[in-house]
Amino acid sequence: MNRLIVTAAAFLAVIPARAQQWQQDKLQGQSSAISELKTVVVKTAADWQQLWKQHNPQAAQAPQVDFSREMVVGVFLGEKPKSGYKVELVVQNSPTDPKKLVVFYREIPPSNDGFSAQVISHPYELVKVPKKAVVDFEVNQRMGILPGEGAQTAPNAITPEQTVHINGVVLNLQGFTAAFDNR
Repeated sequence: MNRLIVTAAAFLAVIPARAQQWQQDKLQGQSSAISELKTVVVKTAADWQQLWKQHNPQAAQAPQVDFSREMVVGVFLGEKPKSGYKVELVVQNSPTDPKKLVVFYREIPPSNDGFSAQVISHPYELVKVPKKAVVDFEVNQRMGILPGEGAQTAPNAITPEQTVHINGVVLNLQGFTAAFDNR
């Protein structure tokens, strides 16, 4: 058994590190050298090479990005106690600002119904996107933006107690703004 392990380790040691390639403008995996939760926005080739060396120190070169029109956004989830964790990104243009991009992300834990190796993993996802001036990250949004888990729905009716509370809040806000209008 030990001989098999030594043989496998020797075989893996002589295989050169294969460069990662973009899969539909996305890179994702379970193994990163970045061990803390981190969101990234990379707009230059120099910053991309620096991040890539932090993420994958053995790789000779980072995958290609045309930084004249693209940038890279991503999330590193940090250290997880077992394999199977994933990060899911949904990237959207801001509806209020054409210079802004919003990156929604969530952590997806491994399923409980199958085998999951008890090894430490470092999940990540990196995405090439059109270059924008501003990028905001939002975590675990449940307003129908991310696929999967059900979105919250509005109640069918509002109780009289809720109506009174809402009216009181509106009256307080009206008084608040009136105080600033009468300077």
